Amino acid sequence: MAVVRPFRALRYNTEQCADLAPVLAPPYDIISAEEQQALYDRNPGNVIRLEYGQQRADDSVTDNRYTRAKLTLEAWLAAQTLVMEPTPCFYPHQQHFDWAGRTFVRNGLFAAVELQPFDAGAVLPHEWTLKGPKVDRLQLMHTCLASFSPVFGLYDGRNSPLGELLAGAVRRTPLATAEGHGFDDTLWRLDDPGLQAEIA
Repeated sequence: MAVVRPFRALRYNTEQCADLAPVLAPPYDIISAEEQQALYDRNPGNVIRLEYGQQRADDSVTDNRYTRAKLTLEAWLAAQTLVMEPTPCFYPHQQHFDWAGRTFVRNGLFAAVELQPFDAGAVLPHEWTLKGPKVDRLQLMHTCLASFSPVFGLYDGRNSPLGELLAGAVRRTPLATAEGHGFDDTLWRLDDPGLQAEIA
């Protein structure tokens, strides 16, 4: 069985940034150079500066996309643009989007999941990954001592009580929303120890 736990998130300070849409970015590996520049231009606090910084012709060992991400992270922490959650939490997430003329709702959960060997069968791989992107993500994590790229996974919501547990959580006041960027996102913070234990 997968080991799933709440965690202390590093997140945008919703007192400074009530609508997260201007600071969100798609997954780094689908962003073109043009989209990267558009995200830079959209908002000075856009996560693109951490997640997928621009490369420059004069990059060096001491000044590159990874070291600049670290400096940006430190500045945003000092300005409280980003804040560390004081206690471990789960983060239920709901996304509304249109596709082929229909509206869909995707329910999810940000959580810490314990790494296990693939042959244990608790968490199954869903794609082959390439060496270059893995080296890139590892370098970013080593430099910043943080992970900005959550791993996307699927769980069986029909044959587990998780869907019902999360449905109760999303009836509460949301922590943050983001609208008007192709998806409408809502994020909740779940800090109730009893409900955390049931989900885990």
